[in-house]
Amino acid sequence: ISEDCFVTRTRSLQDNGYCPRWDDSWAIPITQKEQAVLTLTVYHDDGSPTGVFLCRGSLPLSACRLGYRALFLYDESEKRLSTCPTVTCHFREALSGDPVEKALQIKRLEQMRDEAKYLVGLKQTQLVQLKETLRTNARQLAQLRKSHQEAKETCEKYNRSFCLIENCSCV
Repeated sequence: ISEDCFVTRTRSLQDNGYCPRWDDSWAIPITQKEQAVLTLTVYHDDGSPTGVFLCRGSLPLSACRLGYRALFLYDESEKRLSTCPTVTCHFREALSGDPVEKALQIKRLEQMRDEAKYLVGLKQTQLVQLKETLRTNARQLAQLRKSHQEAKETCEKYNRSFCLIENCSCV
């Protein structure tokens, strides 16, 4: 549908072929959602005006739900690639036409984005702390096992048959 046609090109990414991230956003006005299809085509930038076709994925917008969605990519013959590449897309409702309401909606969306970034950062901080706690606990456990082994050897040396560690089966 000509009024729903939208074509754009993202910037080329260098040295990030395994996990590229663009973070590009587009507001695309759609008049015929029932017939509109989103098609993303990936090219290798070899310096030529068009680039080398790598893969593409399409999604009918009538079947698309709001939120994050994975768009599977296919080769030129529309066969799924063996490496199973996907593009993660975030779909959200269009903003209303009223300028004041639009500004408020944009502000709310920015706040939600900032909160999400904070939570992701918080979770990453918590993961770092958890890893450090696990390392500390592992070191302490290794020291405890070493001390326990030394105590067991001492008990055996002096023919003692008891262990100070509760529920220990070394005796």
